[in-house]
Amino acid sequence: MKFLKDYQGKAVYTYTKPIADYLQNYTPGEELVVKTKLEAISQYLQSYPLIHSPKGNEILITSMLSENLSKEKWLKSLRMEMNIALSPWYMKNGKPACDCSLYKVGFDLKLNHPEMAFNGRSSAAGDNVCDANGLTIYFEPQEIGEQDGCKIYDNSIILITNGKPLWVPVSVKEYDEALIRRYEKEKESQPEVAILLDIYLKKIREEMAAFSAEELNKPAYQSDKMGGSPVKIEGSQLLVKLNTAYFDSSKPRTAVQLIVLQCGNIGLQESGEFYFADEDSSYPTIKLAELLKTLRLSEFKKLLD
Repeated sequence: MKFLKDYQGKAVYTYTKPIADYLQNYTPGEELVVKTKLEAISQYLQSYPLIHSPKGNEILITSMLSENLSKEKWLKSLRMEMNIALSPWYMKNGKPACDCSLYKVGFDLKLNHPEMAFNGRSSAAGDNVCDANGLTIYFEPQEIGEQDGCKIYDNSIILITNGKPLWVPVSVKEYDEALIRRYEKEKESQPEVAILLDIYLKKIREEMAAFSAEELNKPAYQSDKMGGSPVKIEGSQLLVKLNTAYFDSSKPRTAVQLIVLQCGNIGLQESGEFYFADEDSSYPTIKLAELLKTLRLSEFKKLLD
């Protein structure tokens, strides 16, 4: 493909409606506030030359009130999202064209989506391992760097927060009890594997009995135990859950309290860079890495209400 690297592109912004079957519950007044906020974010992004006056790419900015698919029902804030896509100009049948989805790249901004902190990760020991209040227990994402005061993680995200911790550790006792609840429930729904689950349950209860009260109350690691371990060993991961106190429930539902930037090209490279691009990368991929590196992420904090 011959990319037209000097072709003058432009930024196009669109607000779209989610699928009717998966609408969040919101009023016309709330939607108007959300649309105004999302348009303001779009305008801020377009203050970057690589977005408002791109060479070789069209910048497609699409925003919406997210579909109502989250398991985190405790959060009353409205969820919003924005996708920023770089679509390359290239020669097609002797004419400039910009319709190739194969080389389209970009990143997402997820607003008030705390579960996105665990992007790409399964929950600890599989699905449905939750604390007594129904909060899913996850492996903690690993910080790989920082840009402009915002932390970058190994699961392709950057967090723009209000400074409060977005997740908190769970204790050994809390995790083991969550496992017991899960396996007991599975015994009811899958009696054919009850014997195997009883082995798991027996082992977890034996481990709990062997820990002191102090050890049971320590942060849990997934390591060499069937359940949680109070001891961190090489390769073990801390077990965490979302911190519901992060969100200020006194603020309106339309308030933006958390921004998660997600991009599949985020990851620590051998060169020390955080955004993938090499000599074999397509032109849009190279420009995406350049754009991500230039983002003043601390400015995004001003978008938080």
